[in-house]
Amino acid sequence: MWPEQAKLLAYLGNAVVMAAALALAIWIIERWFAAVPSGGRAALCTVALLAAGLLPAMSLGPHPALPPVTILVNANAVATAATVSGAPFSWVTALLWLAGLSVLARVAWLIRGLFRLRALRQLSAPTSDPAIRRSVNLATPVTFGFLDPVILVPESQWGQMSEAVREAVLAHEQAHIVRRDFLWNLGVEVATLAVWWHPAVIWLKRRWTLARECSCDELAAARVADYAERLLEAATQLVPARPPACALGVLDGDSLSNLNSLDARMLNLTRPCFPGPAARRALMALSLVIVFATALTVTLFPVAAASADRRTYSMKDEGVKAPKLTHKVEPTYSEQARDAKIEGTVKLHLVVNEEGVAEDIYVVEGLEESLDQRAIEAIGQWRFTPGTKDGQPVAVEATVEVNFRLL
Repeated sequence: MWPEQAKLLAYLGNAVVMAAALALAIWIIERWFAAVPSGGRAALCTVALLAAGLLPAMSLGPHPALPPVTILVNANAVATAATVSGAPFSWVTALLWLAGLSVLARVAWLIRGLFRLRALRQLSAPTSDPAIRRSVNLATPVTFGFLDPVILVPESQWGQMSEAVREAVLAHEQAHIVRRDFLWNLGVEVATLAVWWHPAVIWLKRRWTLARECSCDELAAARVADYAERLLEAATQLVPARPPACALGVLDGDSLSNLNSLDARMLNLTRPCFPGPAARRALMALSLVIVFATALTVTLFPVAAASADRRTYSMKDEGVKAPKLTHKVEPTYSEQARDAKIEGTVKLHLVVNEEGVAEDIYVVEGLEESLDQRAIEAIGQWRFTPGTKDGQPVAVEATVEVNFRLL
């Protein structure tokens, strides 16, 4: 496994564990501390999602520089009928390719949604309020933008609504603007690009969506009389639909189908009042402690890829003695390289582990594909007296130059 692969694999492993641990923490908070306000629950989910995507990036720190020591080996010009075509395609490589493709797919979805929002805004018609525009291409109101936010309302249904219902819908969408939900939504999507498919991340986003909508309902209810009834009336006249990427709708089709969010929002608006301000602050502080303690625990005890789960030393580190070669297997020419009369040097990086075995071998400066692979296969069979630090065997990095010369 190459160091870069180990780092990416460690990032994915840590992100998967971090997301699962934080989802469990949010579940515990929602189960034990039901009196935490909706705005507080939304903030906790935001912190959890950002932590799940960003904290594991500490796995991608710089890799130590290659040590200056080299070992020279001359390969005999021995003909062989076997040929090798390229480096082995391991399950690690396949997993990282799959993860990369999933990120590209999510980026494409996000960019497509943002461009669609831009087109909807350009095609919409102005109203007396510059922040509100009418669109014939929407079935439900949506809000987007953070520098110049806009509320798009559906042309066909908007005129059929009563003034009271329109006021309730606009109050909800304006609450999204006050809370800067579009910016937070975009930030969470970017932060979780690598693990957007994780069931824990999907669950956290749904809980976050519900808490965010309940918080906007509470803000709107403080401005509009009989808000709950107006919201129900709007639900009967509007078509629930998932808005484009990062846009915010008063009736989110995804939330309605999977979380029964409208029922939950009605219950949130009609339930008894929260405890006093002091109790709410105490619950919020305790909830934050749980979330941060979970994130800190996973950060301090991370998942590591196989090649990164121990300290690897350099020859130049203080107290380190270099490993000594005890058994050498000569690399041989491939038929195609011999016929093409290719000569030169292959430079490789390797780690001699505590058992004296060469591992994590990869080409630093290649010569020809088949000769590069022959050099890797030969060095994999070498045996060393392990390097030591303060008398104890340790893993030590080295570089090897394999010279291919035709005799």
